[in-house]
Amino acid sequence: MSTLESAGDDFDARFNADGRTYRYRVLNRPYPDPLLSPTTWHVPEPLDVAAMNAACGDLIGEHDFTSFCRRRKNPLSESAKMMVRRIETAEWSGPDDDILVFEITASAFCHQMVRSIVGVLVPIGAGWLPVTAMSTVLAALDRQAAGKPAPPQGLSLWSVRYPVG
Repeated sequence: MSTLESAGDDFDARFNADGRTYRYRVLNRPYPDPLLSPTTWHVPEPLDVAAMNAACGDLIGEHDFTSFCRRRKNPLSESAKMMVRRIETAEWSGPDDDILVFEITASAFCHQMVRSIVGVLVPIGAGWLPVTAMSTVLAALDRQAAGKPAPPQGLSLWSVRYPVG
């Protein structure tokens, strides 16, 4: 069981975190649900969860995620060159009541990274892209290779991890 303690004056909730987990929810059935539309992306085509999970394997580990990150306003800045992230886990679960859940944990994420990854995984699951497309997009190091990101309504920050001690 954790205890609450006051954070030091130098604590920064964003920069002191060493891990974050996001979840993305997809309503996968032919017809939408207006009550779920604020929190899910409706995808009417049947999705192959096994194919999407196979493609997730290419994300695990440390990679340059330039293809999945929103372009910086100043592409010559040093921070724009630092798109290397370490993915710990990436997996789809479900369907549970026609909802598929993508959960991804990493050391950090860049802007639009999760939505861009989901934007590649869903076409893989629909059979529009081969499972190998994930490694191709990752290797391209070009934001245009990933295509359009998934819509924002399915995304939620699930947890943040901080170093112990």
